[in-house]
Amino acid sequence: SCMTKAQGMNRVGASWKSGWREIGEKRKFFRSAWEANYARYLEYLKKNGHISGWEFEAETFWFDRIKRGCRSYLPDFKVTEADGTFVYHEVKGWMDDRSKTKLKRMAIHHPKIKLIVIGRKEYTEIKNKLGAVILGWEP
Repeated sequence: SCMTKAQGMNRVGASWKSGWREIGEKRKFFRSAWEANYARYLEYLKKNGHISGWEFEAETFWFDRIKRGCRSYLPDFKVTEADGTFVYHEVKGWMDDRSKTKLKRMAIHHPKIKLIVIGRKEYTEIKNKLGAVILGWEP
């Protein structure tokens, strides 16, 4: 089976720090401090001219012909690069089977879509390099 993000929030022992936050003049419900901090990072990149823009959970990709399990995927962020091209970013603190399935199906069904997974290593690098200078960064 393939839980939705909302169903996953009920996991025992998960520390989500979910809630509404206003970042870059956008008020959104982020499921974790990591997602919110990554949005702050993207806003920092936008303000410094490294990207043109970002959107949170902007586009759902469907897996045609899949009848059970994960039938769609909603990446965390749609990022507009400085040259106008789009890339999708997924913030993942851990990689469970559900996540692996979604990413595999994404590669098969939407091979032209560029997807970047921000794992613990990448997130920690951003935090160490910029966490102190990005406005509102949550510990």
